[in-house]
Amino acid sequence: MRRALRSTVSTFLAIALFAAVPWPASAASPGDTISATEPSSYNLPEGGTVVFNPTDPAGTGATVDVAALDTSEASAVTAGGTVTAIGNGVDVSATSPGGEDITSLKHGVTIVPGTEDQPATDEVTPAIELTFPVSAADIAGIDPATLGVYSREKPKDPWTWVPSAYDRALGAVVAQSDHLSEFTVMGAAASAQAAATPKIALDPDDLMGRAKWNGTVYNELQFSSAVASAVKTKLENECSADVLITRDASQPIVSRTTRANLISNFGADIAMTLAFNTYNTSQTDGIARPWGIESDGGILAWSANNAASIGLGNNIKSDIVDYTGRSNTRRLNPTTALPYSALVNSAPAYAHAELLFLDHNYDWPVISNHLDLVVEAVFSSIVKQIDATAGIACAKPVTLPAPPSQELLDQLKQLGKNNYQIYGTDPVNLSTGNFVTSEKVFSLTGV
Repeated sequence: MRRALRSTVSTFLAIALFAAVPWPASAASPGDTISATEPSSYNLPEGGTVVFNPTDPAGTGATVDVAALDTSEASAVTAGGTVTAIGNGVDVSATSPGGEDITSLKHGVTIVPGTEDQPATDEVTPAIELTFPVSAADIAGIDPATLGVYSREKPKDPWTWVPSAYDRALGAVVAQSDHLSEFTVMGAAASAQAAATPKIALDPDDLMGRAKWNGTVYNELQFSSAVASAVKTKLENECSADVLITRDASQPIVSRTTRANLISNFGADIAMTLAFNTYNTSQTDGIARPWGIESDGGILAWSANNAASIGLGNNIKSDIVDYTGRSNTRRLNPTTALPYSALVNSAPAYAHAELLFLDHNYDWPVISNHLDLVVEAVFSSIVKQIDATAGIACAKPVTLPAPPSQELLDQLKQLGKNNYQIYGTDPVNLSTGNFVTSEKVFSLTGV
């Protein structure tokens, strides 16, 4: 039976400390070896399961061992305070048919390419999924937003957060992992909070988009994570809001269900998924190359179908225009893929914003030189939604940042024009002046 916890405060991303001592007896339910075609499930010592999905051939035929682990003294220092172990943990290991230790397995990720009007989306099958049941007694007095699974490779290593959240419907903490190690559930005691304090969730999307500029490859998560972090700081400092970020840049894949549970458990009033779009993606290497003219690119946004969400979505669309000068030519509307069905009901006001195109000639100068303008647009849109939401308020009135000068917007536009002249997609190579075209005029048999 799991024990209640003796700790304090809150949120969730983590680094941790403390010793855990393996129990002498193994409590695994080994069953068959890992299947190449079907999920393979193993029982955990205190209930629950670890499931290996057939996403990585490296795991096929491996023998799995699940050993009980005493984590009674384990704790972690997170961005919001200290979390400590609830109950005991497990040590999950696997050995290949050749006798080698398996330490990691790849998730199954399928990316649906984006278009000018629809960003790339992904479907993810986790390599390893752990389910730890917790009873009401186990988590009495615990803030459900702080419940998560933590892991470490070996004793004396710090415990780190694994993408995970408490699933109220299952009555369990569920984690998705791409590595095998020691795992345990941790959480923190609930703390009192003023009822009117705005609770804001910022949700950087999965790493799907990469773009190459001047020989360097950049990815969307490095920018969406940076925006989330800067907006969090501004909301905390200027509004005294309570802010959750659902991941950091070290976690390229976090399931949408986990993110939705994190947002819901946090009790968010407002939630926004943050992403940077790509369009001109190579089918060979999955990296996007520059494209676009001044009138295209810009923001795309979707929202849940309620007044608060639609207001939030329209806020971010108009604020991106005001603070970056970039395009907003597509209306706010749901499609078959967006907003994500798993997230759409995670908060009373929810929107998904593809803030700018990472590979666009005119968007890139804003992203690479003035990401602060994107931060101000996101911050402004959320503060406006706080002001429009009954029952919550910033601790003091917030003065929204002034839009940038026309001189700065003109400079960014000129940088975009420079990109277009270098990377333009006309038949004329704009850096050499050569006209490049091809036409099939003849063919040779046998060649």
